[in-house]
Amino acid sequence: MRIPAVNKIIPRILCIGRLQRQSIISLASLLILTLTGFISTMYFAHLLGAEGLGGYKIFLAYLAVFTLLTEGGISAAMVKRISEGGDSGQYYSASVFLRILLLTVVIAGILIAKPVFKDLTSSGLYYLLILTIIAGGTYNLIISAVYGSGKVGISQISSLLNETTRITTQVITVFSGLKSAGLAAGHIAGFIIGAAFAFRFRTVRLARFGMEHIRSIYAYAKWSFLSGAGTTVIAYADTILVGYFLTNYEVGIYGISLQFSAIATLAAAAMINTLFPQVSFWHREEEYSMIKNAVGKSLAYALIPAIPAVFGGIILGDSILYFLYGADFAKGTTALMMILPAQLFSIFFLTGIMCLNAFNRPRESFRITTSSAAVNILLNLLLIPFFGINGSALAFLVTMAFSALYSAVSLRETLPLKPDIPVVKDTIMASVVMAAAVLMLKEVFPPDSWQVLFIIVISGSACYLLILLRINRTLKEDILKILADFGFTAKK
Repeated sequence: MRIPAVNKIIPRILCIGRLQRQSIISLASLLILTLTGFISTMYFAHLLGAEGLGGYKIFLAYLAVFTLLTEGGISAAMVKRISEGGDSGQYYSASVFLRILLLTVVIAGILIAKPVFKDLTSSGLYYLLILTIIAGGTYNLIISAVYGSGKVGISQISSLLNETTRITTQVITVFSGLKSAGLAAGHIAGFIIGAAFAFRFRTVRLARFGMEHIRSIYAYAKWSFLSGAGTTVIAYADTILVGYFLTNYEVGIYGISLQFSAIATLAAAAMINTLFPQVSFWHREEEYSMIKNAVGKSLAYALIPAIPAVFGGIILGDSILYFLYGADFAKGTTALMMILPAQLFSIFFLTGIMCLNAFNRPRESFRITTSSAAVNILLNLLLIPFFGINGSALAFLVTMAFSALYSAVSLRETLPLKPDIPVVKDTIMASVVMAAAVLMLKEVFPPDSWQVLFIIVISGSACYLLILLRINRTLKEDILKILADFGFTAKK
């Protein structure tokens, strides 16, 4: 059965430039994921409380560590080699072989060390962790092959299916009374569905490979792994250390503040995912002017939603945490006020790491992430005992500022991490006006219910967009062009 509306929309999407099209698909999928993720997290927060969510956050930290060990930087190396062209099938096959080898070793280690994981065993998450690692490894292999081939849109749709399946399964299982086990089972279901979809669009196939392909993968993967280890430490060290010094209750509160702040990086994540294969290709062709223009524009456009999100989150953070997640989570307001601006620095940090990896400089990425991880751990050890989760938030802010600066210094001679200045100026101006309007609305109409809070948020967002489009003609023209490509034209 053919659907006329779909038949009209798809050709219009395909007429849009490749990077624009992939960025739109990536951003749209991230927005859908974020919306469903926020709604489901609110449900879990009210049903399980801070204590229950804290236990799940610990599970995620374990999962991240063991996924890193089974990953070994191989997927990043595979994406890099496939995106360069050449022996795609051989590199894919060599990567599959190495991943199976690592997965076998890691799973054997987890089984041998079972007595160490008393918390996971008592909560029934031990075997679910093993199954999740296996399912996640399979998913990453397939989606990396698709992504490396330049099919960013397909990889994003696969990711969307993965996450929506995960969330749906989690809602059903938690409602059925499985609690943390249900949250873990959702990951397995998501990986299976996401992998099954992406598998249909693979263009690389298994082929006979040689030691030269393994050596090439290993040469890139070893530094990518070490760099990924630093990134993982930055992402999860604070959660683990908060759990060590405090309790799962505080972990849950801190985790919600950290998760909510990620709204500021949505556009950046979409653009980074889209740019990597293209920047890798441009680097091989020595098209540095194309890279500079694309990176500068992507940074500016990533900041368009990020800056007002930081302003609004700081002003309304207490009400947002209270009404969306519950009274317990409002205790993370001060931490949220420090985590939000840290996400602005993380945009430059992650963009810098992406560029270094695309430039075939994973060793420098390793240096940056390792140094940042060391700073993060040290600050957390010093600050959490005295300031609790606020100390961890401050550690995250300082770490992200340090990481962004280090990335910019490393790239200064090749590619300045400099966004389009006029766009950034207009974004800041519109955000300031929006902040003033939100403060006035908050004073006149105190957000004593979620309905009032919703109206204030929508009003502030509308104010921001109207002002930004009014003062930045280039941005307005870009949006009108995209709408025209979709077939939406203004009536004369």
